[in-house]
Amino acid sequence: MEKEILLASIASKIIVVRGVQVMLDSDLARLYGVATKVLNQAVKRNHKRFPESFMFKLSFEETQFLRSQFVTLKTEPATRGSHMKYSPQVYTELGIAMLSSVLNSESAIQVNIEIIQVFVQLRRNLRSENFLHQRLDGLEKKLIHHELKFDEIMETIQTRVPETKGIFFNDQIFDAYVFSSELIASAKKSIVLLDNYIDESTLLQLSKRQPTVSCMVYTEKVTNQLRLDLEKHNAQYPEIEIRVKKHFHDRFLIIDEREMYHLGASLKDLGKRWFAFSRMDDLLDDVKRRLV
Repeated sequence: MEKEILLASIASKIIVVRGVQVMLDSDLARLYGVATKVLNQAVKRNHKRFPESFMFKLSFEETQFLRSQFVTLKTEPATRGSHMKYSPQVYTELGIAMLSSVLNSESAIQVNIEIIQVFVQLRRNLRSENFLHQRLDGLEKKLIHHELKFDEIMETIQTRVPETKGIFFNDQIFDAYVFSSELIASAKKSIVLLDNYIDESTLLQLSKRQPTVSCMVYTEKVTNQLRLDLEKHNAQYPEIEIRVKKHFHDRFLIIDEREMYHLGASLKDLGKRWFAFSRMDDLLDDVKRRLV
């Protein structure tokens, strides 16, 4: 327990100056049980063993900053740094390892071992922390990449221009169904369908429109079954209005009164046999006049 307290005390005295972990000469002297002056004189007598990477003197600005930090730290002893009238020397891990050779006592060697152990542990912790930050940065970059890809896909979907003409064959029932469903779902205001052959499957497809989109269907005949299907549909979904109109043969789907698609098959039969479709916006006004 005493050793853990000592190691924690050592760790609290390690500071970072000029991007390097160091310890003050006064803190080291207390750990070794000698006066700061004695410690520095021993180093001065062996100055060739202490290059700048082992030990250096703090500048006036660094000393003032350090003194202000000690004053504001409530957990620090009141005497630490409060009477720092000179620019102290600080020792790096390498310099501390060298101190045992110049102090040359059993206690100094033992203290040095404990100090170096703390430096090693702090370095391991720092590597682990850096590794964690790198992993988190990597994950963040991957998430940003996926978000950008997702946004790109969504933008492509939202801005995709429907095909203006094409052919579906009898083995493309699902593709044809998706095509008509996407057209219906794209409507923002209204849908008008001209189709002489409709049933409950037609009503089901039209129910895929947005709730605020009105829907009008023109067909040649309203049977009792269709009337019953329509009644049940309108009881659950936004209302579809059906009107009888007998003067057309082909099928047309009008979206928002600005897009008109000619369909070679009824909505309920798309994909069962070959059929073609084409967009005919230039003839829309003429068709609208004849529906009145």
